[in-house]
Parts: sequence; structure tokens; C-alpha cells
Amino acid sequence: MAAPTLHTVLQWIHCHENSETAGRIRRVACRGRSPASALQVMTDRLQADGRKQVAFVVTSSVLGGHEFQTAELVKLAQAYCAVTVFVNKPEHAPLFEASGSDVVIADGLFHRPGKLHAQIARGLRCMKTYRRLFRDFDRVVVCAGAVEAAVPVGLGLLSTGKADLYLPFIYDRTVLWGYWGKAYTCLLRLLTKLFTNLITVNRIQARLISGSHKGKVRFIRNKIATLRPLEDRAEPRRLVTIGRLDSQKRIVELIQDVDYPANPFAELLVIGDGPLRARVEEAARHARFIKVTVLGWLDADQQSRLLSRGDILVLHSVIEGEPMVIREANARGMVVIARDIPGVRGVTWKANRYKSVAELRDRLKQAHEGKLRVFPAEDVDRLNLRRENAARKLFA
Repeated sequence: MAAPTLHTVLQWIHCHENSETAGRIRRVACRGRSPASALQVMTDRLQADGRKQVAFVVTSSVLGGHEFQTAELVKLAQAYCAVTVFVNKPEHAPLFEASGSDVVIADGLFHRPGKLHAQIARGLRCMKTYRRLFRDFDRVVVCAGAVEAAVPVGLGLLSTGKADLYLPFIYDRTVLWGYWGKAYTCLLRLLTKLFTNLITVNRIQARLISGSHKGKVRFIRNKIATLRPLEDRAEPRRLVTIGRLDSQKRIVELIQDVDYPANPFAELLVIGDGPLRARVEEAARHARFIKVTVLGWLDADQQSRLLSRGDILVLHSVIEGEPMVIREANARGMVVIARDIPGVRGVTWKANRYKSVAELRDRLKQAHEGKLRVFPAEDVDRLNLRRENAARKLFA
């Protein structure tokens, strides 16, 4: 199939210059060039390449772990096909520009925060726009942290047979909303049928998703950085939790659950940021029996300087795809305590998991007494080889 031409893209911009999407296509990753010149460079690259043309559409409105993993997936795909990345937010562009990808910014075109019915309405409203934009691509990989964020583009490309979905997991709302959550989750599973194929992050999630999806469900493991074990320090051992501060991670509830007189740990470090930071900080101020320090996001080097091997990572999430913080803690030689959910079962010991507040507090006692084990770190070279093999099957 022919590569997308400069005329096609410029015509699309012109047709929508007075519409809701005015000005959203703003930059291609060719610094120092005019928009027309940048688009010409992108088109020339695609036409000269002669390979399958694949669009990665990053629909998220936030920057988190799945977006970083999407950038790693794009790097792998570039070995087998010509890639153009469309991002929903300008702040996502540098992540993909660093890998040498052609990047088009479409500010808010693919997804805006809102309930599921609003995403369905956007997909119907923008259907012609999406089809025109992606008509010359052989394949469109929609990359979303949740099904809801993928619905507009998936619905817009309905029946084209070219839309695939890269998804870490399906967020089962049953744990939050009971009966209504179960019905809502069934609807989410139904909406995955908008996509021909699904790509997820591990075998467990592939098995969970494949039960409701008729197309192929494949997985490619998340990349993990090479981390050295932490040093042992004489300072008191601390509890640590790392992640986005949102309802899924249950950080406020964690603070409340570890705030009890008999807790053998005196401090909880919270590393991360997100929409619930104000609530987390308020809960930290009200804690009576444990000091809670909210640090914001720290990079891997900053974390390594701060943490000790004796510190305990606690993951209180109600759902996870494949939590990178656990795999990184394993590499650092830290004990991990986690809620017993499917996403953590391949990277934690059963004895280190809990299902209730009482079990959590018992695990803290055991950890303080040195009775819990560190889970073995992964062989990074072997993992990278598996990732490359999976990418070859997906994109070659």
C-alpha cells in the first residue's frame, strides 16, 4: 500500500482548519523545519523505505509507565516496518522523538478525559477524520492504558481491519463497583472487539483477555532497566510505595492501613505523582503512628541513592498489568509485599502477598523480622532476546 503523501496530510489539515480539530496537527519530529518541510521529510522517508507502514497512536492524556513501554515497543517495531507515531499530547512527543521516530502531535484529537459514552460519541463524530488520516497506513496500533482511551480511534476505524490495540490489562471495575462494575467490565471486553488483534504485556494478561476476544492476543514483556542491588545501610528500615497517585493504586488507603500503633516500621516513603496527590498529602498529615513522606517522581538513579536494600516495597493496587516497580525492586534486592491480584503473581512470592488489612499487617511484621524472601531478579539479556523475538512475530 502507498505511503501517506504530503498532499494527503496537508489536505487533511486544510479541510479541518475551521473545525474542532483546528491546529492540532502541529509538529513532526524534524527540528528547525517548517511544518510543510517536516511533513515532506516524513513522506520522503516513508516512500524511500518501501516497508510496511505502521502508525502508532498514543491516545493517553497522561504520561505514565505504559507510555514509556510504548516508546520501547516503537523502537523494536522500527527494525521491521516504517513507523509514524501520533501523540495525543505535546508532552509525549520527546519520548518518541528520542528514538528517531517521526512524530505528529494531534493535541486532544484522539482522546479527552471523560466517561465512556463521551468516548463513543467522539469516535462517531471523528470517524471520517480518523479514516482520512490513517487511510494510507497498512496497520494502526492504538496504544492506551485503558480500553476507554482507545475507543474513539477503534470505533473510527471500525470495519477497516487495520486497527490493533496495545493494552496492559482490562481494568476490572468489579472490585470498585460490585454488580455494576461487573456489567461495565463486560462492556469494556465487548469494546475490545473493535480491534483485530490485541497486544498485551505478559502471558497472564493475554490469558485473561483472550477469553473475550476472538482475534489474536499476543504479548510482549515490558522492558526493564538494568539495576544494581542496593546497598545495606545502618539507617532504620522503611516502607516504600512507588506509582501514579490515582484510585487504582490505593495510596490513601495504604496510608490508613499502615497507620496503627503496632506497626514495626516508622516511616512510609511515597514516590510518585498524580491526580490524587492532594488527598495523599492530606492522609499523610493525618497519620498518627507512622511518618509519611510524599516525594513526587524520582528517576531510577535518585531512587537508588535514596533507598536501601532493607527497605520494603508495598504495592496496594487493586489491579495491575505487570507492575514495573516490583520487577525493579526485585532487581534491587528488595523484599516486596503486594496485594494478591493476578498482575503480581508471576513476580512475587505467594507468602509475600495479602488479601486483607489483617494479612497486610502480618506481612509487615514478618518482613521486619526477616521472614520474607526477595524474589529472584530477571535475566535482562534473556528478557531482551524474548522481546526481540516477540516483536519480529508482531511486525515482520
